[in-house]
Amino acid sequence: MAPALWVILLLYFGVTLASHVAFNIIDVAGYICRETGSATGLAKGEKRVVTFNTASICTATGIQLDKRGRYLIVLKSREPQWYDGNIRTSRLASTASKRGLGGGRYSW
Repeated sequence: MAPALWVILLLYFGVTLASHVAFNIIDVAGYICRETGSATGLAKGEKRVVTFNTASICTATGIQLDKRGRYLIVLKSREPQWYDGNIRTSRLASTASKRGLGGGRYSW
């Protein structure tokens, strides 16, 4: 029984890894998110509002990021309360930051 379970687990993880690698390849090739060609940079202090659907895998912002640039990204909800599935979340993302998922600085 044990060897069969290991074979099933290894097959599962192999298929999962292959799926992930395949998605990364087709994403980098531009088949998942396509460039619109109209992105422009931001002047220092310039602000832009971008509305996007969180259910969409890609949303073109029209903003071209500069290498070594620093950006402040603010998310505002149109709903009074956010939910992750059935889990009520905080607008301050306290749960995410406690889990190490937020509050950091990111560079491009």
